[in-house]
Amino acid sequence: MKIKSLFFLSLFSLFCITINLEAQTGKTGAVRVVVAGITHGHVSWILNKAKTDVIEIVGIYEPNKAIAEKNAIKFNLSKDLFYSNLETALDKTKPEAVVAFGSIHEH
Repeated sequence: MKIKSLFFLSLFSLFCITINLEAQTGKTGAVRVVVAGITHGHVSWILNKAKTDVIEIVGIYEPNKAIAEKNAIKFNLSKDLFYSNLETALDKTKPEAVVAFGSIHEH
């Protein structure tokens, strides 16, 4: 039950970001998102939605190369999406939102 609540809370948050961006900028379409860390167990819900009407993952920060490679294969993601430095990911991709899916010990 807790996982479903977190999932819907995350989706609601992205929806609110989308509405806010549209209201402020007139922009419509998917929100450009960087995923910061992918070691948290619930990361699959967002990696499965790498490009939808709501979000477009434009970068993924993960310093652990083995985890990055494993998830690139598992979720059929381009290795070009992955960065080992968060600042570089943010500078190069210019996201509209950042979501954190690192271990709770890394927050």
